[in-house]
Amino acid sequence: HITASRGAIRRAFRLSSKTVHPDIPETGDAAVFEAMKSASELLTDDALRREYDAELLQVQSAAQEYELMQSLQKVRDVEAGQQGSQSQAARSDSDIIASVLANASFQREKDKIEEQKRADENVQSRKA
Repeated sequence: HITASRGAIRRAFRLSSKTVHPDIPETGDAAVFEAMKSASELLTDDALRREYDAELLQVQSAAQEYELMQSLQKVRDVEAGQQGSQSQAARSDSDIIASVLANASFQREKDKIEEQKRADENVQSRKA
């Protein structure tokens, strides 16, 4: 989520838009300027931002569900191949999904720890 204030967003837009404004020769780009303008309006208008966040949440949920179903199918395929060579009971979809979600959660936590380590290292290198 955006943590910048409306004022900070407006200032950033004004600074960034100076180089792409259509009236500026050589660097002006009307399409980029309009995209930046739309983004700025969306981020600073509470109603538009709520609509955008709701749509984004739906898209993210659908993408996560798709990824989960793809992972489920991969596990099914692997386990089906293993069953041909071994006598092993097939796991239920809910067991597979629980395992996939646990692995994804573990990976997110691992990524957060790695990101924090890099941030700490950057702080330490600046102090040196």
